[in-house]
Amino acid sequence: MKSAYITDISIGKYTARWTHSLRRYILEGESMSKGYWIVRADVTDIDKFKEYASKTPRILEKFGGRFLVRAGQFRLVEGSTRSRNTVIEFPSYESALQCWESNDYQDAKKHRVDGGELDIVVIEGCNA
Repeated sequence: MKSAYITDISIGKYTARWTHSLRRYILEGESMSKGYWIVRADVTDIDKFKEYASKTPRILEKFGGRFLVRAGQFRLVEGSTRSRNTVIEFPSYESALQCWESNDYQDAKKHRVDGGELDIVVIEGCNA
């Protein structure tokens, strides 16, 4: 895969990188806030959803994504929910957005459009 980065500038323990997809520099380093996808899903067509689910792990890995929660047991204690809940962690908020916006993910997403109803939030973590 061709790198989306064209320019790296070292600043101590950080690296500033220009990225085409966001059209700006992003700062990466030890204290960067991680990024997350919070996904809530109701599967309506299991075959279409399985096709989507089989493609996403490889795509997520390209952007440093990893599953923290993947459709495990849960209890709704307040508000509303869907039948499946997933949390995916990325090295940075920017990498989480880049994954979402990538051609690979957008192609995989086409397989689930008629396979389920999803709520997806891309969110920046905190440096606690």
